[in-house]
Amino acid sequence: MNNNDYKYDARTEHESHESKPSRPTRKPSRFILFTLGWIPGIGHMYLGLIRRGTFYLSALSMAIFLTVVLSYNFSPLVIFTSFAKFGLCAVSFFEAFKLRHEIIAGIEVKDTIPAFVFNKTLWIALGIIIAGSIFLDILWSLRGSVITLIVVIFIAAIITKKRKTNK
Repeated sequence: MNNNDYKYDARTEHESHESKPSRPTRKPSRFILFTLGWIPGIGHMYLGLIRRGTFYLSALSMAIFLTVVLSYNFSPLVIFTSFAKFGLCAVSFFEAFKLRHEIIAGIEVKDTIPAFVFNKTLWIALGIIIAGSIFLDILWSLRGSVITLIVVIFIAAIITKKRKTNK
């Protein structure tokens, strides 16, 4: 067992002697976890999972940064980052409570980056969503030109149709 592994003994309410004390020895409070868990990563840090908490806090900071940068010219990506922030908060909140129950049950909890980060399908799906959002952003910025082009093509089609019927 290394420094980042933790085993909680519910019967004696102290850390097992197999690892160095790196996390609190008392049972984590549900109320404090509920209060801190709304900010991604802070609940994990309360549980002593510093790496995981730092990952969630960094992801939230990046989502906020992207929202601010993209909000200067309205972009569909702003909506995407807003949903990403909400999803990140929800995942972090419920995962912190799941990890609390595992710690209390005496299950070994490793302080690692969450496994979903390494899911290739997730990154492909996010790439498709972001590419689609960028495409919509380009179309939105060209909306005047595209509408004008459509109207010109429509009028040209009507004129050529009338010429064919007049002959």
